[in-house]
Amino acid sequence: MPVHMVFAVGPTSLSCDNVLRRMQGKGGVYTNGFYNISIQEQALEREQEREDFQKEVDKLQVQVKQKEKQENQEHRLQREVGIKILMLEWITLLHIILVHFHVRFAFYQMGF
Repeated sequence: MPVHMVFAVGPTSLSCDNVLRRMQGKGGVYTNGFYNISIQEQALEREQEREDFQKEVDKLQVQVKQKEKQENQEHRLQREVGIKILMLEWITLLHIILVHFHVRFAFYQMGF
C-alpha cells in the first residue's frame, strides 16, 4: 500500500507525487530512494529565496522609517501645541495683571 505524504510549500500543500514531478522538472535525479537536485539548481533556489527575503526586509525597513517619521511629526506637533498653550496661559496671566493694575490706577486717580 503506497504511503501518501503531503509537503507544506508556501501557502499551498503538495502531494508527494507533485513534489517528485517538480524535482524531476528541475533536473533532479532519483538515487537510492531520494531525489537529488543539482548543486546549481539548489544555488539558484537559494539565491531566489535570498532575493525574496531581502525584498521583505527592505519592505519592513521602509515601514519602520515611515512609522518613525510619523512619530517624529506627532511629537513635534505635540511640542508645538504645548508651547502655544503655554504662551496663551502667559498672555492671559499678563492680561489679568494689566487689568488689575489699570483698575487700581483708576481707583487711585479717583481718590479711593
